[in-house]
Formats: sequence, structure tokens, C-alpha cells
Amino acid sequence: MPDSYTRIAIVTGATSGIGEATVRQFITAGFGVIGNGRTASRLAALENELGSAFLGIVGDATDEAVLESLFTRADEHFGKPVDIVIANAGRGLGGAVSTVEPDAFRDTLNINVTGALTLLQKAARRMEKVQLSHYPDSAADIVVIGSVVGRQGCRQDTN
Repeated sequence: MPDSYTRIAIVTGATSGIGEATVRQFITAGFGVIGNGRTASRLAALENELGSAFLGIVGDATDEAVLESLFTRADEHFGKPVDIVIANAGRGLGGAVSTVEPDAFRDTLNINVTGALTLLQKAARRMEKVQLSHYPDSAADIVVIGSVVGRQGCRQDTN
């Protein structure tokens, strides 16, 4: 793989919306990107379109093994460590607070909070090691994307 990538990024929720737009911007800026999503066909389409600068990893962003593989596959594919992580995967609740099943609340918290925090912890531990020997000559960034779901988790009943 080319070693000319300016930075190596991980983007969760890479198959649509803000995640996909971020992947595209990073590729345009010369980054190598590991994109994570649950839709294998969408990741494959992005790989075909974007070429070797993009590698898709299928899996749930709450699964520790999947999160771990994002970092190891970046090292293998690009030959250098990740230096930017975008925690973007998430979901909202459909329906009213009074009718949403408790399992849906747990699933939403798992992806939006636990999955994101697990990713951030893995990123911070790796990036800190690299920064100890390379700061201030190289950057390391962790970005958490939020949306209106953070302010409006689900509709309130109007009845």
C-alpha cells in the first residue's frame, strides 16, 4: 500500500450520512481510511469506488473484537498506526417514549454510549503510546459526532 497517506483514520458508521461524507472528505484530503458499518454490500461498494485508500470492516460498533480489528487492520493495510478516530456510529429510537420497548433503550445506549466509549478508550490508549515518542511532530485526534438524536431521543406522546 502507498505510504503517502497524510493520516490514517477510523470512521464508524461509514456507510451513510455523516460517516460516509467524512470518509469521502478524508479520502479527498489524502487520508487512508478504515470504515466500519453493518452493511457489507455498502462497504464493498465504497471499497470499489474509493480504491485502496479505503478498507471496510463489517461489524457492530459495540463488538470489542470488531473495534480491535479496526486498529489492527489499519496497521496491516496501511503500514502505519491510526492517528484520527471518528466515533460516528449511532442510532435513535423510533416511536414515543411511552411505547418504546426497554430493549430498544438498552440497544441505543449500547451503541451510542458504551460502543463509542469503548472505541475512544482503545483509540486513546494506542494514540497516547505513539504521541509519547512523536509529539509534537504528529497529530492524534479523536472526534465524537453527535446529532439531533442526542437532544431528541424519541418522540413524546401527544395524546
